[in-house]
Formats: sequence, structure tokens, C-alpha cells
Amino acid sequence: MKTRTSRLKCFPTCQQSRISTVFTRCYASTTFKNLPQSGKRPIPGAEEAQKLLEQGKELVDATVEKRKRHAATSWEKGALQQRKAMEDAQQRYLQRPLAPKSQERLGFEASAIEEVGFEGLSPSMVLQDSTRPRPGAFVELRRNAAVFHGVLISESAKGNLVKINALTQRGEIWSHNPDDILISIPNFIPLHLINRVNTTDGEVSEEDALARLKVIKELNDLEETITKLEKRYVPVVSELYRRTISQNPTEWSRTSVDDIVRCLKPSGDDLDRKAAHVAVHKILMADPLRFVARQLHRSSLEFRIRPQTEIENIHRVTDWTRRRSPELMQFVEKAKKIMAISSRLVDQQADRNPTQVDEQLPTFDQSDLHILDFLRCAIRVHSAHQQSPYEVFAPTIIKQLGVYKTDITGNVIFTFLQDIGVLEPWHDQIQLTQESILSEGRPNETKSIDLSGLYKSDRHSHIRHDWGRLPVYVIDSADAHELDDGISIEKQSNGTTWIHVHVADPTSRLPRNHPIALTASARGTTIYAPQQAQPMLPNEYAMGEHSLGTLDSNEGQNVLSFSALVDSQGAILKTDIRVGV
Repeated sequence: MKTRTSRLKCFPTCQQSRISTVFTRCYASTTFKNLPQSGKRPIPGAEEAQKLLEQGKELVDATVEKRKRHAATSWEKGALQQRKAMEDAQQRYLQRPLAPKSQERLGFEASAIEEVGFEGLSPSMVLQDSTRPRPGAFVELRRNAAVFHGVLISESAKGNLVKINALTQRGEIWSHNPDDILISIPNFIPLHLINRVNTTDGEVSEEDALARLKVIKELNDLEETITKLEKRYVPVVSELYRRTISQNPTEWSRTSVDDIVRCLKPSGDDLDRKAAHVAVHKILMADPLRFVARQLHRSSLEFRIRPQTEIENIHRVTDWTRRRSPELMQFVEKAKKIMAISSRLVDQQADRNPTQVDEQLPTFDQSDLHILDFLRCAIRVHSAHQQSPYEVFAPTIIKQLGVYKTDITGNVIFTFLQDIGVLEPWHDQIQLTQESILSEGRPNETKSIDLSGLYKSDRHSHIRHDWGRLPVYVIDSADAHELDDGISIEKQSNGTTWIHVHVADPTSRLPRNHPIALTASARGTTIYAPQQAQPMLPNEYAMGEHSLGTLDSNEGQNVLSFSALVDSQGAILKTDIRVGV
């Protein structure tokens, strides 16, 4: 009798072939003892054939399952060994002596923004800034267009400056400015693990390396979550832009990361929701054409939404600039002629009194006006952490003139607009640089304001401290209109002195959603220009009852008071913050 001698491991890959082979073997083993003398195997009946087929299927399934378990066990062992080898390699990498700086770190340090001192503030006061992330927080670091993630390890003071030490995903400690942090997640890593990381340059100990590896693992996991959320939210944010853009195509509007995340309603725990904030923030920062980070961005995470007409003009002029279109070259030739005529007239009238001169100047058509509007918008200030759609193409246009040999900055563009007569020689440059901020607050709408909707009474009157007849000294110019703060001195019998700084409290009767409050939030500050000031709060409201000294001497005025008790050497012994009257 002939039987197949191949083993199970040599089975064909086809499932039917496997079952057929097993069927043959099972039949051979069950009929071997019952062979007739002729040696021929009898043909099985239908019931016996079905039974043999089921046995074959069970045997194949059991063999396949066994192989799967063996493969899974082998893979898990291999994965664990590979992971352990990778961790050991990472630990050796972190502990290597005299480790060179990575290319990312060298690029980050090379693009450092000029440090700005905190004039008049002690390092301890700077470190107590309530808006600054604390050790253990996840931080997003930005310089120009470069973005890095890390964990804040410690803070240190250098004179009047504060330096932040952060651990990056490469295991390096980067020292940077607080301004490099735009968004953070507090309490991301526990402090007991942060305290094991040494921030000084030098050899990394084993304990330090193990702590860094744990932090890096958490960073990588969060990075993966943020990346997934970015991919999910990009189309949604684009749709939200169409909903939040102003109905007036020439008017700016605004939104915030918090507003968008509330619309997205992310699921998961608190860390997932914080990761959603980071993902949305990255999406908005990567789209400066539509979303422009506000100057007070770090505290509010707010963005200004660019008007539709300006976006269309950016697309139009950038396309002309790329193609060196006839529209652009025609504008350049007109500008050259005007500048040549202007220069000639200036030379002729250098030692004479101003006189009227009849000159035939080129006229600007609609395409020229589009380019001029593009250049006007390029003068505006913008965040150093977000690329402006103007910063490449506006200088390219000016360079076509071949007149200005210096770097093309906003000041050069402003001078060019004056040279061709678009702006008057006395035009206020601040008005242009802050143009979008002013339009956000819509100053024309605040000339006649509606004071309805204010609180009828002071909501903090029951807890206000009565300063009685304590004199308040205001230090300001004689023609100042907004007297918003003053100082009082209160000597104590034990030789110490209380110094009180009283700040006008215009929010005492102002609801958060009132138009005045929304306008003030949009502007962020009063802008003082040579010709005029654009107030954060309308004068009719601020001067009416909130500027210090505007009320009758017998009527109390609401203030916020910041007090410090100092000794004879000026050391601060105690502090206090109160609402007062």
C-alpha cells in the first residue's frame, strides 16, 4: 500500500488541498486494519466520508491556531527584546560624554529673537507670572516657522531675564525665552519625575537618563495623539472659517482656540481635550492667510480672521509677482517715473520756498491700486512666530524698482509709499502698523456708544475696602485725560510702611459680553499715535466715572488696590490685593 509521507508542515497553502490531504490520511489510518485480502481500500460511504471531512477540518484548524500562538509568542518576545534593546540604546545615547548638539537645537538657537529685559522688575517678580507654565507642563516652542514640543523642567533668572529649561523629544535640555512658549498643558509630567532630570550641561547619570526616557515616551504618545487630531480637525476648521468670517467682506473678525474646541466637542479624558487644544492651535498657526495670531495671543489664544477681500487680493498680487505679470511690471514702471520726477523736483526746490509745479504724473489704474493696497497691508505688525503672507512678496515687488539697496523692511515700504505720493510726508506710520488691530475694535462704532446693559450697581460693593480720606497721588502730565492709577503711602507705628497702588476699576459695572467689553478685549490696549490716541475703552464711558478724580470729592470711586508692606530698607514683608473705594 502506498501512503503519502509528507508532513503537516509541508501542506499546500490552499485550504481545500490541506483538508483533502488530511482526509486521505485519516481514511488511510482508519481503514488500514480492515483491508481485505485483496489489498484494495474499500470506498467509504457518505456518512463515513462526512465524518472524516469534519475530522480533517478540526485538525487543520487546530494546527493553524497552534502556529498562530507560536508566531504571536515569538513576535512578543522579539518585540520585547527589540524594545529593551532600543531603550538601552537610547539610554547609552543620552549618557554619552560630551554629546554634540542636534541640528534641531542648533537651528533653534540660531533663530533666537533678541532678548527683551523686564525693566524695573526683579527676577522673583518675573518668575511669579501667573500665566507662565510651571515645571512638568507640556510646552510648544516656536521660533519663526520652527515648532518643537517638550516638557518644562525648570526656570532660572539671569539678571532681569527669565530662562526656561525644557526637555525635548530628543532628550536634550534646551534653554530658551518664555516668549518661545505659545501653548502648554499643565501637570503633564509629575514633579517627582521632573526633579530627577538634571538641567546642567555635562555627563548624564543613569537615574537622569531613565527619567528622561520616561518623559520622552509620554511626549511621543502625546505627539501621536496630536497628529491624529490634526488630521481629523483640518477639514472641520476650514468649515468653521466660513462660519466665523465677518459678513462684511472688508471687516476683520476674531475667534479663539477655546471657541473652536467647544464646537468640536472632543471625546476622551482631560488630557485628550488638552491635546485637542494643541492640535487646533497648530492648525490655526499653520494657516496665517486666514487666521492671524493676536499680539496678546499667549494669554488668550485668540486669532484675528482676515477679511475675504484681503485674502482675494493676496492671491491676486502674489500670482502677479510669481509670474512677473504685465500688471506688476506696468506698476513698477509707473512708480519709477513718479520717483524720478519727485527726486528731480526736490533737487530743484532745495533752496527755494515751496511752490506749486505742474507735472504730468502717471495715473494708477485698478490693478495698480490692488498692488498699493497689498503694500499698505504689508506694513502691519505681525507675530514673529507666524509667517506673514506678505513678508516674501512685498519685498520682491520693491526690489523690482532697483532703488533701495538696504533690506526691504516695513520702514522701507512705508518710505516708498511716501516717495510716490500715496502717503503724505506727515502720515502716521503707527496708524498703518496697527491698522488691523484698530479695525478689529471698529473705532467708528464707539463714537456713539450704548451704555444700556451695564450693571445697575457695583457687584463687589459688599467686599470693597473703604480707604476713607487717604490721599492718592497721581503722577501724569498736566494735560492727561485718562488718570487710571495713583499711589498712597500709609506709615505704620513700628517703622514699616504700606504702599498702595490704586488702579481705576472700569469693569465694576461692565458685563463680559457687553459691546464695550468685547471692543476692549479686541484692542487689548490703548494705542497712542502722534496725531491721536485710539482708546481701549470709549472716552464717554472711561471718563464719565472711572478716571480717577472725575467724581465729586464726597463720592467714592471704585478701584483695584495692590498693596505692599515694606521695611525701612525697602524689603517687601507682606502683600495684599483688594477691591476698594
